Amino acid sequence: MKLGAVAILDALGFKGIWKREQPELVIGKLRRLRDRIVGDIARAQQTFPAMLSAEKVTRQAAFLSDSLVVAVSVEPGGIGALGPIPLAVGGFPDLVRQDHSLRDLLLTLAPLIDVAATAAPCFAYRGVIACGEFEFEDVFVLGEAIDEAAALASTADGAFVWLAPSANEVHGQFAELNPYSRPWDALAPVYDVPMKEGRLVRTRVLNPFADREPSTRGALVDALLATFGTDNEDVQRKRRNTEVFLRTFMAQRPAGELFKELLPRPPGWKGKWFF
Repeated sequence: MKLGAVAILDALGFKGIWKREQPELVIGKLRRLRDRIVGDIARAQQTFPAMLSAEKVTRQAAFLSDSLVVAVSVEPGGIGALGPIPLAVGGFPDLVRQDHSLRDLLLTLAPLIDVAATAAPCFAYRGVIACGEFEFEDVFVLGEAIDEAAALASTADGAFVWLAPSANEVHGQFAELNPYSRPWDALAPVYDVPMKEGRLVRTRVLNPFADREPSTRGALVDALLATFGTDNEDVQRKRRNTEVFLRTFMAQRPAGELFKELLPRPPGWKGKWFF
């Protein structure tokens, strides 16, 4: 099995979309989202192949109606978002592989959430990120990390993409060894996520503003909130919960800015650096 990080997301308000939107537009949008997930790494490999190896870092995506599965695995000896991965397996090297996969997944999802909400047809995604073993091959998407994410993906009461216990454990263990954790507070800040049964879960939540300058974030707030289109009380509660979260972190420094301070652009790099 692969080792890394997986996200399972569902598009809020997707039910009935085939009556509201032309099917070819919806399918075209989903294809563009898929291409963005798997295409970014290919473009990076072409721009600076010494930094990323196609055999070592893998991103995969699959759609089932409104559900989206995104998986990232970093193999031993490859290059993750923050540098080389140890060649050995087991113990600390496996923790590094999962941590780098988790960061790569967050860096992939932040702009994806943005594009999903701001380019028609517009979607607001809710979901969960888990770490561990999984298999993603042909028609098979399975494993312990998949099971954990699937069990929790639809439990939040709003458009939150949050870290499951396994992902929080990976981040917590690695953070004890890594003093350079500032970007995490912009990329995935700690927040009390409201659940559908009324309780709050304190965890880290993907920040959809991570790659946006503060002056442009209002447009994303408007786009995300506009996807909650009915007066149904359940829908409006999700909208209110989402708005509170978004406005709480509108002033955060961009995660890409913090990553650039932590890891300066390598000599000879010609493309985007993180965002």
